[in-house]
Amino acid sequence: MERITLPLAEDARVELEIGGPLTLKGWDRDEARLEVSDPEQLETEDRDGALFIRCGIGLSLAVPEGVSIAAEQIGGSANLKNIYGEIHIERVGGSLNLKLTNDVNIENIGGSANIKAVEGNVHLGTVGGSLNVKAIAGDVSVEDVAGSTNLKAIEGNLAIRQARGTVNLRDAGPDVDINTRGNASLQLNSLDNGEYRIESNGNVFCKLRTADSAEVNLHSGAGSMHIQSEEGSQSLHSHDHQLVFGDGTAKVDIHAAGSVTLDTRTSGKGFSLDIDFDEDFAEDWENFAYDITEQISGQMEGQLEELNQKLEQMRERLHKSTDRGLRQAERQIERAQRRLHRRLSTPRPPRPPRPPRPVRPVKKSDPVTESERLSVLQMVQKKQISVDEAEMLLNALEGKPYKAASPEAPAAPEAAVEAEEPSDE
Repeated sequence: MERITLPLAEDARVELEIGGPLTLKGWDRDEARLEVSDPEQLETEDRDGALFIRCGIGLSLAVPEGVSIAAEQIGGSANLKNIYGEIHIERVGGSLNLKLTNDVNIENIGGSANIKAVEGNVHLGTVGGSLNVKAIAGDVSVEDVAGSTNLKAIEGNLAIRQARGTVNLRDAGPDVDINTRGNASLQLNSLDNGEYRIESNGNVFCKLRTADSAEVNLHSGAGSMHIQSEEGSQSLHSHDHQLVFGDGTAKVDIHAAGSVTLDTRTSGKGFSLDIDFDEDFAEDWENFAYDITEQISGQMEGQLEELNQKLEQMRERLHKSTDRGLRQAERQIERAQRRLHRRLSTPRPPRPPRPPRPVRPVKKSDPVTESERLSVLQMVQKKQISVDEAEMLLNALEGKPYKAASPEAPAAPEAAVEAEEPSDE
């Protein structure tokens, strides 16, 4: 493997033609580093101020974080991370893994696509396999997905022109337009007074918050509907049905060739924490900030403001750091605060009183594993979170009630050994 280093400005443009797989990451250096097994396959030149790179085989490339990327062809799979300039790719021959980026525009992906933590908008043309999209600050639009589609935490508008498999959606807004040949499962926790249209050739399950003001229009080609509410359940042998909550400001249209199930209950199974701890604190902070927010808001809405204040304190502390990983964590906290702001600013009309229900025992979560506990302790040792914040995280993982931080938390102990120098890999 031969390594080549070239000077490159932070706001430069890189144009690529890659015959094999590509690994591309952003770093905090004013240079590009290329790694290739056969230098004879590599060609670089300056084209009108842009760095042009052609490689007949696979390539590993590191560039400044703010660089814009344009690629005609990536012959194999593509893995991109920490690129905050614009990304435009005509074709990826294999699968795509992309996270911690800004605006993304990719016309054709031969395999599956996994996209996570994008600051801007995402546009995808055709996706040859499955599609997984999570934590997008802007809009998401997709032309065609051959496999299943899973979407979570889309802050902007969402448009899926054609999905050939099942579609699973959790949280999007304010406008959603989905067309799928398979089944659809939707969980919309805040409607934001927008318009939501779902058309499916299969069955549709939809969970809504009835505290939102919404007009819901249901169509079942099979003439089979099941509606669950706080007052009970009912089955309808009808092709069309309408429900109106509040002033009916938001519009929800569900059109299914099969059956339709609508669940408007606030009780039932709560959210689960699906935090995957690893050595990349900045990457996992977004998962924690989002999922802990959902868990706590489902249990006690009144404590969201206090959580928002804690996130603001953490963000200010990270803002003063010069560590690149912590600056990435700051971006993720800002994204979580935007979700909290939407939930806090959305007015909730008062609900009619209901008869008291018998108290049911709280179902506890699985115990915290040793690896999870060690990850939290390591974050305390590195002073990435405080002792009180670590206790809050561990309590949430164990399903215990959230506790406010004590007025005077003891200082985190110094790490017993020096942290390893982060690698470039």
